[in-house]
Amino acid sequence: MVENSVFCNQCGYSFMDGKAATNKWYENKAVVLLLIFLFYPAGFYLLWKMNPKKSVRAVIALAVIFTTLFWLSIIGFIGSELDASTTFDNSINTSVAEEETPDAESAKKEYVAACKTYSYKEILRNPANYEGEKAYFQGKVIQAQESGGKTVLRVNVTKGKNNAWTDTIYVEYTKKDENESRILKDDIIKIYGELDGIKNITASGQKTNVPKIAAEYIDIVE
Repeated sequence: MVENSVFCNQCGYSFMDGKAATNKWYENKAVVLLLIFLFYPAGFYLLWKMNPKKSVRAVIALAVIFTTLFWLSIIGFIGSELDASTTFDNSINTSVAEEETPDAESAKKEYVAACKTYSYKEILRNPANYEGEKAYFQGKVIQAQESGGKTVLRVNVTKGKNNAWTDTIYVEYTKKDENESRILKDDIIKIYGELDGIKNITASGQKTNVPKIAAEYIDIVE
């Protein structure tokens, strides 16, 4: 018989110190099941504590082990999928970059090969006959202006004695890349582009007409 117990005369129910024995909150099965769902380590621990039998506790321990292994495998699978996705994206970006460079180089080679050399005087004399034609010039920059990635140049394309350059053309050019080198005054450059008629400019205070070219590619020689 339990010490300090009081029994009901009619039903024999036992009271502890005059108070009815009650279960603690963590001994409530509903609470334990909820904890198993929300945070299984705590839920399984309470379930293990509520069942003193060794066989039941062994089953609970196995359940904890298998549940832990299950969640670890899920986390590992998700991590491997993320790594695979990142690797795949990087490989695509690398492939695209590798493909773009040869394409750009081959496009430039084809364009350069299509450009021809024309007489400065013939272009100036009959500009309509040459408009839209792909042309090539090499010359010395006598003026360079930049604005918003666009470059406007005046280039002398006929080399005379004592490295004196004459015969000015007007060049408009848009950079292919923001890291492309700037074109400066006195640079010697190669120009590949389409002839675009005549441009009226002011040089030494006098207006004059010069051939205009929309450059597609410009290479700095020196």
